[in-house]
Amino acid sequence: MKKRFLLSFLAFATLWFSSCDKIEDALFKPFESPLNFEVTIPVITNTSSEVNMGQTIVRYNLDSIIKKNTGDVFGADVVGSMYINQIGIQLLDNNASNHLGNFDYVKLAVSSGGTPAVFGPFNIPAGAAASAAFTTSNSPNIKPFFSGSNVIFAMNGKANKATTQPLRARISATIRFEK
Repeated sequence: MKKRFLLSFLAFATLWFSSCDKIEDALFKPFESPLNFEVTIPVITNTSSEVNMGQTIVRYNLDSIIKKNTGDVFGADVVGSMYINQIGIQLLDNNASNHLGNFDYVKLAVSSGGTPAVFGPFNIPAGAAASAAFTTSNSPNIKPFFSGSNVIFAMNGKANKATTQPLRARISATIRFEK
């Protein structure tokens, strides 16, 4: 009798949890959300090799972003993967001598302290002064970096002309959330 009850209970529990997953799959729809932050690019005099162009720590509450975008139906545990689809750079204080045209390319690294996921290099378009946008392809899953509350974003690049002042850059990323 105990065996029959135990087997019935296990069968019911298995069916119940697999049904919950199916319901969750049916209700959760992938979505995109913007992420914006600023990095201060220091004065750069090295034009022969790649240099660090600044970094910042972003405080990110993954659970609240998921809840906001799913009408408080789901939390962070429903998301299995996150991908960066697009990256934009806008200089907030460029001028005739200090602008995006001073750079050949930029890279953006995302981490939480360990080995980062690197996006780029993104070649700066000829004539770009204040802003540029780049589409990423084959983005790695960046969700592991968002398991805590702090995410590190670092920018590297190569200058083709020295800058003479620090430049504030607003970085915009479009993040896709999937089950």
